[in-house]
Amino acid sequence: MNSKNFSLAEAAVVAIVVLMLGVLLVPIISRMRQASESTACQGNLRQLGALTLSYTSTNGGLLPALRTSYGVRWSDALVDFKLGLPAQVPGALAGQSRQTAEQQYALLLRCPASAMKVQSNFGCTYAANPNAFGSSHNPGLIGMIQRPSEIIALGDANQNAQGNAACAFSWALRQRKYMMPDPSRRLPVDGRLAAGNHDGGPVIGKGDSGLRYRHYSNGPTSGAANVLFFDGHVDAMYFGGVREMNIVTAY
Repeated sequence: MNSKNFSLAEAAVVAIVVLMLGVLLVPIISRMRQASESTACQGNLRQLGALTLSYTSTNGGLLPALRTSYGVRWSDALVDFKLGLPAQVPGALAGQSRQTAEQQYALLLRCPASAMKVQSNFGCTYAANPNAFGSSHNPGLIGMIQRPSEIIALGDANQNAQGNAACAFSWALRQRKYMMPDPSRRLPVDGRLAAGNHDGGPVIGKGDSGLRYRHYSNGPTSGAANVLFFDGHVDAMYFGGVREMNIVTAY
């Protein structure tokens, strides 16, 4: 009887220890997963940075347009360039070229920490700095970027209902002639439509403030966004940490 009672007590102690270990390990495992996703995301951005530099070297210093009149986004242009194809909308590709392009999008242009599934084979969860990349009628020149180590090129962006990001952040409003940039001024996180750190909206466009702070996030007002700077380095910018100096190419 005593032996049985002792065995039951021992089993209870073991169960309690296992439960406590589980409680302790859950946040550790979660943190490790978040770190792994953030590292993979930063690797994507580094590769995109190298590809962008190669693109500009081949195209007289011109950056890819945010979106051309034919619907070719900067992401399309970079993938086409990597595959040795003329810049075109990815849907125009066929056969092996289309399959290879789909693989490049899945590998390079989607943050592994994205909460929403990208429904399109050519969907992207990163956006570009409109003050630098420009349009097809007024393309950006990489040589005009005065402080490449401070200026954001690409970064984590909000996803719309289909899981895609807008091609550009809504930072162009910050560089109009009548708005004198203040280098130290922080950008509002929520933006004009309060979509600064939110996924799943029906449309993400000019009202979106920019970065999506999806890494190490415990809620809508915390976390970090991975960003690529024009000198090629990648860093995590924490909630509310973006300043005018990070988005305006000249002041």
